[in-house]
Amino acid sequence: MAVVIEWEFLRLVEEQRQALRLTIEELAARADLSPRQYQNYLSGKMQPLFGTAMRLAAAVDIDLNALQKLLVPDLNGYYLKPSKAEKEKLRLALRK
Repeated sequence: MAVVIEWEFLRLVEEQRQALRLTIEELAARADLSPRQYQNYLSGKMQPLFGTAMRLAAAVDIDLNALQKLLVPDLNGYYLKPSKAEKEKLRLALRK
């Protein structure tokens, strides 16, 4: 069973990325993924698997134990569901 991490975790990664003044390209390089892949996670087009989430967390110095606190079980695995307002806010921010 794959473990998928969604909104809350990505919000934390984005906040930390901005606090560290990293570009998306720098974060992606640190996490060993492409900038486009990271942007797809932020836009909701893709969802990072747990291993990718661990690399993202390490790239911005997020405590990996924090990941466990963000997991909310459902019937198919572990997901977090963003509100429509939160998802729209991030989509608008990505367009700027």
